Amino acid sequence: MMNGEKLYHKLTLTLTITTLLFIVGWVAHVIYVRDRFENILYVQIRENSPEYRYINPVLYTDNSNVKYPQLNRLSKNLSEYIRKNEDKAERISVYFRDLNTSMWTGIDEDELYVPSSMFKILPLIEYLKLAENDPDIFNQLLPYKKTVDSDIHYPPRQKIENGFYSPKVLLGQSIIYSDNDAHDALMTPIIERELGNFYKNMQLSPLPEKLQNYLSPRDMSRIFRTLYNSTYLTKSYSEQALELLTKTDFTKGIVSGVEAKIAVAHKFGEYTEYPTGLLDIPNHQLHDCGIIYYPKKPYLLCVMTMGKNFNNLEEVISNISKIVFSYVNEN
Repeated sequence: MMNGEKLYHKLTLTLTITTLLFIVGWVAHVIYVRDRFENILYVQIRENSPEYRYINPVLYTDNSNVKYPQLNRLSKNLSEYIRKNEDKAERISVYFRDLNTSMWTGIDEDELYVPSSMFKILPLIEYLKLAENDPDIFNQLLPYKKTVDSDIHYPPRQKIENGFYSPKVLLGQSIIYSDNDAHDALMTPIIERELGNFYKNMQLSPLPEKLQNYLSPRDMSRIFRTLYNSTYLTKSYSEQALELLTKTDFTKGIVSGVEAKIAVAHKFGEYTEYPTGLLDIPNHQLHDCGIIYYPKKPYLLCVMTMGKNFNNLEEVISNISKIVFSYVNEN
């Protein structure tokens, strides 16, 4: 009887172990198949440059398919605020990313908007990229001509006189004061070509004619992440780009939602679409995206909006920034 019981227990144990191994193997197989063929959770976006034969640098890692329940409270707070302020903006999109952990959350983060002046970041990046191999690019002089900013709600606080300037001077004018004339001067055929390559490498939307594009908050986050992680430019040039972006003089967006002592590397953009009907009210877009250097907990925030009143859009972006800052401050 004892031998029978021992044999029974041995067979039961063997069967249990075999069953568990089968289940573990089956689950592992399902996860592998799902991740490999159906729902890859992490995708490495690489440069794929023909310039290199033996290397292929990573530009950024796309984890857009991963959901982070740790950020559910922040997501809920943002959703509630947006729902309660539908009268101030017709569209509000938000993307938040913890730059230490890569955890993210968003509200309509893939909605497309006209980036407008946020596009000025790209010539900055491409001039620095070209300078890695040809520092003399900053020794050239480009013609600058002032025009009247009649259709701009936030005109530059400072303009330079007509003349010829180095790209460094014009980049400062373009980024800090969002000067459209400086931006136009910087857009040489070489830079336009390089911007097309950048869009392709970053897997952004195709660059259409006149360099007018539609980008989402998530798209803009990718651009800032390549600078923060120094995956497209060298460390020195990535540092220079972000340092310049901390000097942006627009303070009515995400900057107004954080403590004054905290640095913010950001760029805003505005766009107005005028209707065909004489009695129709124009649609305005106002966006602000950047990196908030909260001590030991830096994060990325991008808010893009559309509505009928710029003051309301300013308020929305500022309040969303306050909500996010408060959350980071408490956690």
